[in-house]
Amino acid sequence: MPFLHPLYLLGLVSIVSPLLIHFLARRRARVIPFSSLRFLIPSSTRRTFFLRLKELLLLLMRILALLLLTLGIAQPVSKTLSPNIRSVLILDNSYSMQAKQGEPREKAGEKVKEYLKKGGSYFLLTGYGKNIYKKDIEKTLSSLPVLYAPLPLNQLLDKSVEFLGKFPRGKKRIIIISDMQKINFSGVKSSYPLPIVFEEVDGRGGENASIENAELSIRGTKVTFELTLHNYSPRTKEGKIQLRIGGKLLREENIQIPPESTIPLLFSANLAPGHYEGTIKLVTEDDLKEDNLWFLSFSTFSPVKILCLNGRPSPVKYTDSAYYLSLALNPAKDKNFYLQPVVADRIPANLSPYPVVFLLEWQKFTPREADILADYVNKGGILWIVPGKNTSLPAYNSSLSSLLPADLISPREGTYYLKDTPDFPLLKELKERVTFRHIISAKAKKDAHILLYFSGGYPALIENRLGKGKVYLFTSSLSLSSTDFPLTPYYLPFIYTSLTRVLSPAHSLKPIFTHTRVTLPSSQKMFTIVDPRGKTIRAKGYFTPLIPGIYRLKGIKGETFAVNSNRAESDLQKISREKAKKEMGNSVIWRGEEKKEALQPEGWGNLLLLAGLFILGMESILSNSFLPSEKAKRQFFLRQGKK
Repeated sequence: MPFLHPLYLLGLVSIVSPLLIHFLARRRARVIPFSSLRFLIPSSTRRTFFLRLKELLLLLMRILALLLLTLGIAQPVSKTLSPNIRSVLILDNSYSMQAKQGEPREKAGEKVKEYLKKGGSYFLLTGYGKNIYKKDIEKTLSSLPVLYAPLPLNQLLDKSVEFLGKFPRGKKRIIIISDMQKINFSGVKSSYPLPIVFEEVDGRGGENASIENAELSIRGTKVTFELTLHNYSPRTKEGKIQLRIGGKLLREENIQIPPESTIPLLFSANLAPGHYEGTIKLVTEDDLKEDNLWFLSFSTFSPVKILCLNGRPSPVKYTDSAYYLSLALNPAKDKNFYLQPVVADRIPANLSPYPVVFLLEWQKFTPREADILADYVNKGGILWIVPGKNTSLPAYNSSLSSLLPADLISPREGTYYLKDTPDFPLLKELKERVTFRHIISAKAKKDAHILLYFSGGYPALIENRLGKGKVYLFTSSLSLSSTDFPLTPYYLPFIYTSLTRVLSPAHSLKPIFTHTRVTLPSSQKMFTIVDPRGKTIRAKGYFTPLIPGIYRLKGIKGETFAVNSNRAESDLQKISREKAKKEMGNSVIWRGEEKKEALQPEGWGNLLLLAGLFILGMESILSNSFLPSEKAKRQFFLRQGKK
């Protein structure tokens, strides 16, 4: 039988003292020389027997009293808890428990089973927040999914206190079975009304390096991978970074990460136009493999060919508006855009190879050219019209009446500035740094949308949808004769912002992490999402992915996205006992103290103490009755003398 205070069992040595006193204090017969025994009265044999019996009884009572008192102070307990104790087991199933080949997770499962073998009522809470009753706990352990995010300990503690508050009687406690990772203690309260027992399943921590972040920049067919690698261990980590696309190893680089530091890594790849899925893997020796893999899903595009119809070419390229437009479309000459200038006296009969066509200061249109432009826009083309200076406005209104998003009224000379607009946030810094000396006043048509204004309230950029395409009208010129706009650093962002409203020639892919909200293409339509395990999820507007991998939108060709595990648990640093007790108050009981709490006696020790005191009291009463007073002794001897 176990004892709460086994050291007090040394008091059992005191049982020897009554024996010693009994044998050492026995009366010894004195030898007295006497002449004859015939004048002595013989004592009663029966009386002598009862005296010895009573002395033996007193001896046993003294031994039993000392035994019971010693056991009562040592507090004997049972390993089986009272059924009145209700416990909520908070099981850490975050992905840091997968470290060291899942060793902490296995130990945690064994701890839960150990508690279930004891008495009491148990309820299980995991990172997913569902309360599981005792009869279903073992079944849950075998199929418990990994939480790819930090354990929301503060929420689980509040939920445990609320749940146990439904039981007004009996003992209650919360048991946390975890690797005690520091990140999990974020947001916990300074005190709780119930005792909290910590069962630490991995006290030595571990070494880890991870792919902290990965961003993709896609420009046409060129993909740039910008990685952030972090080493959480005190030793330098050496290894490799492997890029696999479609299961094939595309690139491999040796890396070295200094102790407790972060390094960037940048590399690029040229791929054919299409959709790709793959992974980036960090190959190194560490204790947590879940954060060494980064999933990828992206698409590359063919270079966008843009046709520039220059109606007023200049022999000096530095004064030609088409020249500055070509620089803005392809500043790094990476062939994301192709600008193909065409002689000013004709419009090609087939414009379908060009997603975007610029009409720069085109002077006049034949009916056939107007039909070619209208057919191009109706079939999905993007037409930019920049009338420029010295253009016949009536000719534009009559020839392109079905295309123009506004009626051109009259030219205006003066000094004008572009005004701030939410559609072009990059232009908010313009203020009065860019001037236009010539503009065209225009009246937007009913369905048109004004994107930019000039000072004075004149429309600057007007958009209108026609069929499957769009028409944009810029009511000024892009040549140096009318503005210094092409020479400013705001010209390139203006062109790119304008084009990215209708195209995706260059974009960046921001990472998506588990347990974060993902916005779906439409808030009105119900989507069917297939997760990496092949299970389907129905959602509208948004959904929250729970596991890392590649997700697919069912029914939408090529619509996939990659989700990666939350990197908050990559740091395997543990919280110390002192820190935990400081943050959560004196209600915290650690592993060793938990055993004492688990073996708390249910009144056994108190009963033994009462029994020992009772026997000690009886022994005192009986010993006084067995030992006659001096007066009783004199009366006894007087009676014997008379006889």
